[in-house]
Amino acid sequence: MTPERPEPCPRDQLFLGGLGGLSSFGIEVLLQSYAVTHLVLCGRPDKDDHVSHAQLALQGGSTELHLAPLVPEDPTQVLQILEEAVQFIQEALEDDLNNVLVACSKGASRSVVVLLSYLTTTSSCHSAFDSVVACRWRIWPSALLVQSLLEMRRDQVVPAPADTWHFCRRVGCHAAWATAWHNGQQVRYAEAEKAWDSTEDVPLEEKFAACKQSLLGKSASELAMYTDQAPPDALPPHAEVTDLRCNLMLCGLGGLSEKQIAALLTSHGMQRIILCGKPGRDSHVTALQKALPLAGLSGSDMYLIPVADSAAEDLGPHFKAAVDFTGPWKTLVACRQGASRSATVAAACLMAQEKVTAAEGLKQIYAKRWRVWPNPGFVLQLLSYERGSKEAAADAADSESEALLEMVGIRSAWAANQQNLQETGFGQKEITMEQVASFWKQACAESSDVQRRFERCKELTLGVDLDTFGGDGDPEEGSKRRRVKEGI
Repeated sequence: MTPERPEPCPRDQLFLGGLGGLSSFGIEVLLQSYAVTHLVLCGRPDKDDHVSHAQLALQGGSTELHLAPLVPEDPTQVLQILEEAVQFIQEALEDDLNNVLVACSKGASRSVVVLLSYLTTTSSCHSAFDSVVACRWRIWPSALLVQSLLEMRRDQVVPAPADTWHFCRRVGCHAAWATAWHNGQQVRYAEAEKAWDSTEDVPLEEKFAACKQSLLGKSASELAMYTDQAPPDALPPHAEVTDLRCNLMLCGLGGLSEKQIAALLTSHGMQRIILCGKPGRDSHVTALQKALPLAGLSGSDMYLIPVADSAAEDLGPHFKAAVDFTGPWKTLVACRQGASRSATVAAACLMAQEKVTAAEGLKQIYAKRWRVWPNPGFVLQLLSYERGSKEAAADAADSESEALLEMVGIRSAWAANQQNLQETGFGQKEITMEQVASFWKQACAESSDVQRRFERCKELTLGVDLDTFGGDGDPEEGSKRRRVKEGI
């Protein structure tokens, strides 16, 4: 699961995501990481690899599986499939200890409609769709599934024709807009609305397709292939390689395939890689290990630092070895996002190579890469490294420690808000660093715990409560609606 800022629904029990591209082992680790007790799997064993991989992952485990074989050969069966899936979710969520994952290949169409079918048992179609979009913009339900959802909803309450039309328009416009962005075309939402309104009064499936074709400039036959996957060379923003100094680079490898990683290493002429991640837990570790021979490298060209992104982990003992490993070679320092673990190690390398302080090392990284947010434990470990380990890293009482933590805490909260705005459209727009600094002061006044200060500053900057809100939704709607936790 990409925990791309999870959002709880209800009682932090419901997840939405995609399993496509994951091995059975990867799915097994994912289910364990999120303590998934019930899995609604949308797909057909005869057509979808993610179904067979998930079934294999569940063998011998305790997760209960419900297969929703969407989309069936007979479209009239869709309604019954949705109703059975909803009943499964309802029964599972009667127990506060259960966690339910609704998944398909990409978490964009089939699983979304199953989730909407469940949410609309207690709310309107518009409210349910708002809840899902608030935590996951990359969705494009098909016209057939939307029609089935409306049919099921009609059995519960008869909607006004205008409500049905507005809902179809909302979903169709968003599906076209999200498909365009997913495929690298940064169109405005207003363009999707214009495309929808300009299409003829045709059956819903044709209208959905016409709206997408208008935005993407593709024929119907091309669109069938085009919408299913992003361009093969498209990489997520965190995978952008940042050149910190001569022969030292930083990026994130999370979500990349072994072929994509190999291409990245080759195109940048990497000779050595310092990788932060836990084998068996972090999929980017396995992906890099498989990518090395494809890039003409071997295991000896990689230095693995087996740590998770937690303030309780200790990177300090690895700093000197990492610095020595870089040598004269062109070196990539990486973790999942290129934001915390690897950014901290890269800062240590800059400190040693350029004889600068922890603050100066981090500032050099900030100047080149805004998407950086090391946790407070790592920050104090950098300070301890700067002082030659003569003072305990946990001692944050002196003014130098406080100043460094303040700088990183403010910057991390600002960056988290920027990423949220970029990837989901939610967050506090046009917020300044000065405003975030005031939030830091408030956080310090409320707590003496460093970790809590970091979290509180992010909460205030994002305008959410991180304990009950994962950071992707509309804070004004917060407690007013069910929320969906994006898992994958």
